[in-house]
Amino acid sequence: MPGYRCRVPETLRLLLTPRWIGLSLFALLVVGGFGLMSHWQWDRAHRDEASDAAASDPAAVPIGQLLPGSVALDPTAYGRAVTVTGKYDPATQRLVPRGSTYFVITALHPSTGGPAVPVVRGSTAHPSAPAPPTGEVTVTGRLQPYDGDPGVQPSDADLPAGQAARIAASALVPIMGPDLTGGWVALSHQSSSPQSPGSALPVITPAYSTAASSGGLLWQNTTYAVQWVMFAGFVVFMWVRWFRDALITSEPRSAE
Repeated sequence: MPGYRCRVPETLRLLLTPRWIGLSLFALLVVGGFGLMSHWQWDRAHRDEASDAAASDPAAVPIGQLLPGSVALDPTAYGRAVTVTGKYDPATQRLVPRGSTYFVITALHPSTGGPAVPVVRGSTAHPSAPAPPTGEVTVTGRLQPYDGDPGVQPSDADLPAGQAARIAASALVPIMGPDLTGGWVALSHQSSSPQSPGSALPVITPAYSTAASSGGLLWQNTTYAVQWVMFAGFVVFMWVRWFRDALITSEPRSAE
């Protein structure tokens, strides 16, 4: 500014007034808060995603806790691990084409009663699969929602015997009966009695939707960290500008 010269005594005198002491402390608190927010976002951007996913993946629970009766699967339960004990109905086994492979799905009737649970026991590259175990089994797997139902398509009628077009309730009810759970289970582990060993099918690994696994989230947190630093810089800029203007205003004018 024209006519402005920095004089240390005048600067200190103004800085030590109650008004500017209060404004300076407030600015320091705001800048410190923004700095903490930036550090938090930076830390989140560099966290160990594998550890986060493991920590946010609850232990398996009985299926009835998350999928009671025939109630539709709640979106918050997608991918949650569940357990169910019962017996497979081999007459309900179907192959569902998925790309170059087939999902092998079979109805499991829980030993405690209730709706049948469609279980995808694994996948196969061939249009045939071994029968399920005949005795009681305990299945651990991931809850998954049914496919959308686009209605009857011409290709549905052309499917070979023993296949289903999709894992949709409308496609499974005629095969497994009307009393079905509101979602299906992707098997990840199965235990059975020695008299009825399970088939050796490669299991599928659907994504756990509520686990942190997106690399885009890291970039988003990094951007937030930079934004908080910019906010802190803006507070410092405004404090300097206001103090400079106040200092100029307080200078005694030279006599004309």
